[in-house]
Amino acid sequence: MGRKKKRHDNDDSDLSDTDSGSEVSEKTRQTVLPVATQKRQQALPGATVKPRKHPPWYSARILEEERPDLAGADGRINLEREEAALMDMFIRGKSDLQTGDLIITDDNLDEEDRKFNRYEVQLKYNEGRYTALYLISRQVCANNETVEKNTLFAMKTSIRPYSVNITLRMKRELRILNELKKNKCPYSPIVLDSGRVADLPFIVMNLLDRNLEKLREQTASLKPATVYYVAHEALAAIAFLHSMKYIHRDVKLTNICIGAGPLMTRIYLIDYGDTVKQGKKIRYGTPDGYTLPYWSLDAHKRGIAREKGDLESWFYVLIDLLAPGALPWSKMHNEKTMEAEKTCFWEGKRQMPDSPYVFALFDIIRRLTTNFNYQLARQMLREAIDYHQKGPLVLEWAPNLRVPLPPLTGRRVVGSNLNTDKTSRTSRSVDQTMRSLADDEQPRDGYSRYKQAQMMHQQQKYGRTQATVETRTRTNETSVEAASAAIPSPVQKTSEAVEVDEKRKAKVALIAGRVPSATAQQRVKPSPRKPVQPMPPRPQLPRQPQQQQQARRRASQKTRPQQQQQQRQQQQRLQQQRLQQQRLQQQRLQQQRAQQQRRQKQARQRQREQSDDDD
Repeated sequence: MGRKKKRHDNDDSDLSDTDSGSEVSEKTRQTVLPVATQKRQQALPGATVKPRKHPPWYSARILEEERPDLAGADGRINLEREEAALMDMFIRGKSDLQTGDLIITDDNLDEEDRKFNRYEVQLKYNEGRYTALYLISRQVCANNETVEKNTLFAMKTSIRPYSVNITLRMKRELRILNELKKNKCPYSPIVLDSGRVADLPFIVMNLLDRNLEKLREQTASLKPATVYYVAHEALAAIAFLHSMKYIHRDVKLTNICIGAGPLMTRIYLIDYGDTVKQGKKIRYGTPDGYTLPYWSLDAHKRGIAREKGDLESWFYVLIDLLAPGALPWSKMHNEKTMEAEKTCFWEGKRQMPDSPYVFALFDIIRRLTTNFNYQLARQMLREAIDYHQKGPLVLEWAPNLRVPLPPLTGRRVVGSNLNTDKTSRTSRSVDQTMRSLADDEQPRDGYSRYKQAQMMHQQQKYGRTQATVETRTRTNETSVEAASAAIPSPVQKTSEAVEVDEKRKAKVALIAGRVPSATAQQRVKPSPRKPVQPMPPRPQLPRQPQQQQQARRRASQKTRPQQQQQQRQQQQRLQQQRLQQQRLQQQRLQQQRAQQQRRQKQARQRQREQSDDDD
């Protein structure tokens, strides 16, 4: 066109739609864009009515990532913002499936018994950065006639053809979903089928309900108990994924969904296209307006995958649900500015919702180095639900269902007395609570105190006064052993306490008549006292002879292999019974299939004979 296009890089901070005043952009707005955006104006059922604004550099950068063949020699697509958005919309429109399209996945070429499965597209539900989601119905066909129709399912397909990146993302997601299904994960969708249609990969899964972004738009407000419950279940899903040594790297509101039908109280974590093994470093996807606010510091730095990255994103989701718009960077588009804001946030220089549970979770995530205590965090969230909800928990989107919550056991983690109002709580008390749990500078030595009490009891009972006790005092750095001639008391007494003890002992002796008073000594002469004989030592019980112990050991050693052999025999019998049952079932199925084939052949022969007779 004879001139260089203005490119919207990451350095161009928040730009509005009317920033560019060039002739090409004006013509594009007046002629091409109104016609091209008619389809976009029709909101999809699963999309938000008021979508978030994407960064100005989003369309150009995602085209460079997905279609590098369209870029120049430098790897850049030098287009204006409107032109890049128009090209991206045109490429995505070429891969759209229409209502009523049929997708055949299994085809039997046998002419006598032609049976296959197919999926019929019902509608397009939602669309993301790389994929689109369709509602489909499964059909079982025989002889080109529909025999059986099942319920609705969800099918995920690519929206950009001829892209190598999306093929790798779909393969990665399919592999991880299969592993989650193998490990019986209750927080992920279930894979039912996969394949390719129109040279685009697809995955068929069970149907889920809305994501949290759409749910928040339809619901006026979520009560705090509901928010803490959603955070509790989302953290459980992340913990399950981390137990398999995988990092999600894309935790956000649009990737957390609720269940459908009777499972509406369950929370699911979806979209595993960016998920990688822990410690690996793979390229991050281009963030859009729904992804960038929840990116972790590791994502901004393009660092290796760590647990802390998912936990930071999860914490942003929690704050955004508790107080929408509370994240200081929610309306920013410059990555460097957002990274600086998030760094200040984790340094404690930004405000948060005034809740002790939020401050406690913030504290343990900020101090995280290697392993995260998921049990402690879930206990905090469970206490938050119990504090904000008196009685059974009922969610806003499922008023007819009650959430079965197990009762709280043990002592509370975040304070035992939270009867104050939410606005009067501060982070100071929470810091003290967490410090008492994790940073105890002087741990208690329970064994030494127990030993001292035991020796004092022996002294009072048997009159032993010259016993020596070795006490071990533990500190954070070294352990010191000290031996004393007398029995040390468990608590060091002051001089005033010693004087009080001496006075008390003198009074007791005076009452008992052991030490007469001064007036009594003048009147009556002291009588000679007999020496006090010490009590005999406590007799010890006779120990069992070694022969009896050895005999018992030999008898137990003889019985163990017999028990093991019996267990093996029982297992073998059970396996044989199962194999016999499986064989019988297979034989019955074969007989039924053979009978069906005979009947079908006989029916065909009759039809042929009738047709011959008619001719």
